[in-house]
Amino acid sequence: MFERILVALDGSKSSEMVLPYAEEIAGKFHSEVSLVGVLENDKASITSTGIKNNDILYLYLEGKAKEVAEQGREFGIEACHQITFKLLTGNIAQNILSYSDEINADLIGLTSRGASSHEKWVLGNVSAKILRATNKPVLLVRSRAGEAALREKRIVKKILLPLDGSEIGESAIPVAESLAINLGAQLTLIHVLEPLTRSGMYDMNPGIQLDNLDNRDVEAKAYLAKVSASIKARKGLESSVVVTMGYHASEIADYAKHHDIDLIAMSTHGRTGLMQWVFGSVTDKILHYGDTPVLVVRPPKT
Repeated sequence: MFERILVALDGSKSSEMVLPYAEEIAGKFHSEVSLVGVLENDKASITSTGIKNNDILYLYLEGKAKEVAEQGREFGIEACHQITFKLLTGNIAQNILSYSDEINADLIGLTSRGASSHEKWVLGNVSAKILRATNKPVLLVRSRAGEAALREKRIVKKILLPLDGSEIGESAIPVAESLAINLGAQLTLIHVLEPLTRSGMYDMNPGIQLDNLDNRDVEAKAYLAKVSASIKARKGLESSVVVTMGYHASEIADYAKHHDIDLIAMSTHGRTGLMQWVFGSVTDKILHYGDTPVLVVRPPKT
């Protein structure tokens, strides 16, 4: 599923937080890894030390490629696996998108928090542009993996898969189950029931619940149980199910935080309607609300 992984780096330590995740996935999926850095045209100049900025970033990428090859062996990346790097100049998001198409990348990985220095990318803005423009899965990392996980070389042990009951929302299932199987991770399916008013519109006061919660709860659990049974029948993978009440983004992010979830895998949006989540909005809020890495999957074009 992930034959080629593109990792975007800007030379900052914060941008490197995605590397352990990329290394673990590459090790289990036998992926090629390509590191890419983009220097904006107005930054391609000589620094006060007399060294060109493009030379600095090139040497940085070259060094990181060697580190990934060395450290990646502990994640299962064999010496025969290809680790490459590329320095580009111009618009950051456009270059990353173009290069991902050029190498036919199956996954784009980057941090959604960049360095504050003007010499670095503001990767939060870059990631938003990439999410809007690409049809490829995008892995966004907001914080450094735990020290214990880094020492054990096992980063992703628990995966959370939010589902809204729509076919589009279910487009993340193949990616989540494949990751769970190959990484040996636990998979949890979650559905969030949002409070409704008598008119059927979302209630802005979470303390007021005027709809028939019991019926919705039963339906949601039955839906998740059906999906879980389907995954087991197809892949032999056990998964747990959770139905919770509240507002989608905060409930998902809070559940991930309090249950030590290592990765949230979800579609960018689901079918709009009375009982459906607007996944684009939910995904955006999760990316801003929590620190758990998110793997965003775009639904296939129909």
